[in-house]
Amino acid sequence: PFASLGEGGRRQESEQKNIPNPFEGIGLEAKSVYVLDMQTGTLMYKKNSSVPLPLASLAKLLTALLLEERAPEDALLPLSRDAIAQDEDEGLKSGDTLAKRDVINFMLAASSNDAAFAAGEFIGLTLEGNEKAGVSKFVALMNERARELGMLSSSFLNPHGLDVTINFRRISGAEGSAFDVAVLMDYIFRTYPHLLSATREAEIR
Repeated sequence: PFASLGEGGRRQESEQKNIPNPFEGIGLEAKSVYVLDMQTGTLMYKKNSSVPLPLASLAKLLTALLLEERAPEDALLPLSRDAIAQDEDEGLKSGDTLAKRDVINFMLAASSNDAAFAAGEFIGLTLEGNEKAGVSKFVALMNERARELGMLSSSFLNPHGLDVTINFRRISGAEGSAFDVAVLMDYIFRTYPHLLSATREAEIR
């Protein structure tokens, strides 16, 4: 069994002021770190762990979680022109239809922006009933679910975390802290351990 960070609230973090650094001498360059032993719930090391930073493709973890929670296992997701128009050519075509499991695998193992956007459209459509408005509704759901999980420093603007331009300013499509990412990973590993199975494979079938 796993010790949990706890859905809906933060696990009581260690009050120890001088937590030994297991990475001493390794030359750790990360701006923000939160290392958790999920078997015991023991905090091993942290550095600037509550500082919000750009999440980029880590946003797809939450998108995949919501697709797993909201879509039936036999769901088929259509790929719209808007989905295919996302950054990077991934070989997918408008009008293609992918099984839910393939969308999750492609999203997480290949970091597919198209698949992430298609997941947002699919779930958003069930909430809103309009394809374009549905993505905005899905993003609102992402932020709501993040709060429920205890990811209190996180905010999302799209399903894939790509930068967006607002008022001629380029800003991150998703932000969150190292602690927030630990909360999300902890929940996924405890509740849906199969979700990341494709990331351990040499290729996606």
